[in-house]
Amino acid sequence: MKKFGLFFALFSLLSVSIAWSQTVTQATVDAKQAEVSRLQTELQNAQADAYQAYVQNSPDLQQKQAKVNQLQSKLTKAQDEAYKAMQALMAQQQAQQQPQQQQVVNNQQPSYNQQQTQQNQGSGSDVVFFQVKTLLDGGLFKNEMQIAQMSPQLNATQKMMLFNSYQKSAGGPFALNFFIGLGIGSAVQGDLGGWGFQFATEGIGWIFILAGVSGEEIKPGAIGFGAVLMSIGQIFGWIRPFVYANKYNRTLQNALNGGSPMMMFSFAPVVDPVNEKYGLMAKLQI
Repeated sequence: MKKFGLFFALFSLLSVSIAWSQTVTQATVDAKQAEVSRLQTELQNAQADAYQAYVQNSPDLQQKQAKVNQLQSKLTKAQDEAYKAMQALMAQQQAQQQPQQQQVVNNQQPSYNQQQTQQNQGSGSDVVFFQVKTLLDGGLFKNEMQIAQMSPQLNATQKMMLFNSYQKSAGGPFALNFFIGLGIGSAVQGDLGGWGFQFATEGIGWIFILAGVSGEEIKPGAIGFGAVLMSIGQIFGWIRPFVYANKYNRTLQNALNGGSPMMMFSFAPVVDPVNEKYGLMAKLQI
């Protein structure tokens, strides 16, 4: 009887320890996610301030851009910490789902088939997680439909981990496009279309400017046309990172949530000989 009491006490203490550990880890995850959300908001505000300073040609533009870079670094670090905390929580949850030891007080151990079902569900979710991760590495826009089809098999924690890991920021690319140009920031951001447009317009602009100042006579027309192309490319490069980041993050969120709602428009025949009604009926399905 004493052995039974000691065993029961140890088992209860172990259960309380596991529950407490998971509670502490969940609190850590919540705190890390709250910190990520706070930094994201601060970064968006700082990016807006930097852009406004640029538009107004403010002398504190470099200071505001430095703040954007600092917040971007803090956000990346916070996302890594949140990712590690969520991994620890998932490991604890998976460990808790493993078959428990048989209890002495008339508690029936789960059957082998039930255990296998739980393990297969967990491992299946992990497999889908890495498959979606591979698709994102291969390109969001070309794999959007596949990701949307697989996303219902992911849990909320896995979706958040993927979104925090793959979301795009506009601060760094904006700085590169602003200070260096030629679409370097867009290329780093993964926006090859934006990089190609800015590189082409600025490159052709430089060619016309150089052609205008070369030779015996200066050609104002060529210089002016080159300057216009240069201006178009630069202004495009300053705005494009924000547009692309917003589009990418919205697409990523929709894909991880099963895809955007789709509207289907079709026609259905109407045949009613009693009331002598014949024709087509438009049908809109959302």
